[in-house]
Amino acid sequence: MGIFTKKESLKIVPRTEESTTGGKYLMDTLNQGTPNIPVREVADLSPIQQLIQEQLGSMFTNAGESSALARKTYTDILNSDVDPAQSKEYQGFRSEAERLKKKGITDVKHSANRSGMYGSSPQFAGEGAVAQAYDSSILQMLGQLENEERDRKERAAGNIQNLDSQNISNAAAIGGIAETGRQVEQMKSDALYSAALTQVMFPYMEMSKIASALLNVKNDSYMTGGGLSDLGVGLSIAAGAAGSYSGAKAGASA
Repeated sequence: MGIFTKKESLKIVPRTEESTTGGKYLMDTLNQGTPNIPVREVADLSPIQQLIQEQLGSMFTNAGESSALARKTYTDILNSDVDPAQSKEYQGFRSEAERLKKKGITDVKHSANRSGMYGSSPQFAGEGAVAQAYDSSILQMLGQLENEERDRKERAAGNIQNLDSQNISNAAAIGGIAETGRQVEQMKSDALYSAALTQVMFPYMEMSKIASALLNVKNDSYMTGGGLSDLGVGLSIAAGAAGSYSGAKAGASA
């Protein structure tokens, strides 16, 4: 036939070997159905973290007991009415101070007796001076003790207020540690959900790409005029087949 022949003929362009192989691969892949989607692993708590998690209950209980004991102690201090000059809490101090005072006066009497001045005015003056010195020291000490008792109550009042804040902080700290375990469990649940969702959506997200690639693999008939025009159509078809194969491989890889 000539180059410019007008005679039309029906020509069947066979699929190339590459196109056939690619189409078969796509069909085989499509027929395999949805594969088993792996679940992403989540690292579990370390042994020390697990140990801490196991002890959280006892930690919280111990913190509560310690707080209750501290509160009782501070409350007792606030409710107490301790007077160093009269209360039993300082009876030992007062008794010892009185004993030392009497001993000082006795020492003055013995000294006066040894010097032949027993019963004299200097003896009585010395006894009075010793007694006054002891009374002054005792009163000064009792005043300091009274101030300390007042300070104890002020500190107890402040500590009770701080105790409530500390309890909240302890609970928050323990809760934060406990949250770590919950987060790990949540990550495991998220991994299971992600795998299940991928399993369900695989036909729509992945297999549809394979099916689309198959649609691009053609095996058609063409009407040509023969001659060089047949050669031009043949080259065009060959290029199309090569493009279909490349697109099919890309779709399968996706």
